[in-house]
Amino acid sequence: MTFIRALRCCMASAAAFTVLILLTTQFRAVRAYSPWQDDPYDAVISATELLVPALALALAIRAWVRPGSAELLRGARVVLTAVAATAVTCWASVAVGAHADMRGWRQLLLIAGLAVVTLSAVPLALALRHAGPAARGHTDWVEDFLAAVQRLGIPVAWACRVAEALRRHRIIAAILLATAVSGSLASAEAIGDGLGPQPVQAAAFRVVVGVTLLIALLVPLNAYLGLLGRAQGSTEPRRRPPVVRAALYGAAASVPVTIAFRDGIGYLLDYCRLPGADQSAGRGAGGHRRPGHAAGADLQDPQAAPLPDPDRAAARARRAGRRISGRGDRAEGTAAGPARPDRRVRGRAPDPGMDRHQPDGPPRAAARPAT
Repeated sequence: MTFIRALRCCMASAAAFTVLILLTTQFRAVRAYSPWQDDPYDAVISATELLVPALALALAIRAWVRPGSAELLRGARVVLTAVAATAVTCWASVAVGAHADMRGWRQLLLIAGLAVVTLSAVPLALALRHAGPAARGHTDWVEDFLAAVQRLGIPVAWACRVAEALRRHRIIAAILLATAVSGSLASAEAIGDGLGPQPVQAAAFRVVVGVTLLIALLVPLNAYLGLLGRAQGSTEPRRRPPVVRAALYGAAASVPVTIAFRDGIGYLLDYCRLPGADQSAGRGAGGHRRPGHAAGADLQDPQAAPLPDPDRAAARARRAGRRISGRGDRAEGTAAGPARPDRRVRGRAPDPGMDRHQPDGPPRAAARPAT
């Protein structure tokens, strides 16, 4: 009974989590009032918003194929960890007062939804505590998924051969899966919001960040859950030294972490953004932006700082050139002799005909002889 209760609590917590996260990430009108819409909070949500519903679906499929399997408890513990990590991150954004200027009944409603998600994890934690140990089984999750598909009457002979080939190269399988998911998200964003004035660079950026983020998640998940096991009859391959494996994993995981904390890193390095630069690069799952945050969205945002007008910029450049030219003339006059006094009167606009520093104006009028 405790086992069934743990699975039910897991599904309820995952459902509440998915509803809240989808509302606050995929709908512009709701996301605008979300306290956790920016990094680094959004980076954690990007890692868990796909993991929790996908893992809950996999748990349901595996419970149908192998009911009563103790391996299901391992998946429920991962769901609990992801929900708890996301809840702590979102509460941190509320505690520091992120987007407090938008505090109103809409944001308070989102905070109430966060409280519901947080409370939904409490029964799951208690049920898992009394459910007992969770042992690893002899089959992986891919095999159980293919068994479920076969129960529906769909031929899976070719899929079994593909899975057997992927079991021999699990790292390649993880990279292919991460690339497919990241490419799909980038394509959906390109169709929906667009990728800005440089779509190729933007798409490549999202795919690279998405692949590194998913690889950083899939490697420990496969080690704990056994998503894709070794091929049958395969010998133990020559493993790389632990230092090399840790360095490779750290290099992949450092990409999304660096993007999540880019503002703090830039502050430590005394880095200033260029006016109109993209302020939200790397948001979303695997570097994919939410609706309304496409590449160059900050340039289209009416609340963002506008770019300088080209005509005004050219006028400022001309004025700066005149000031520099005037200083040069004064310097030459000091070296050759006393410079002619400037007849400008304070508080009165200078006459273009009497401006000796204006290169394009008429020559200075000759002084009237004294009578």
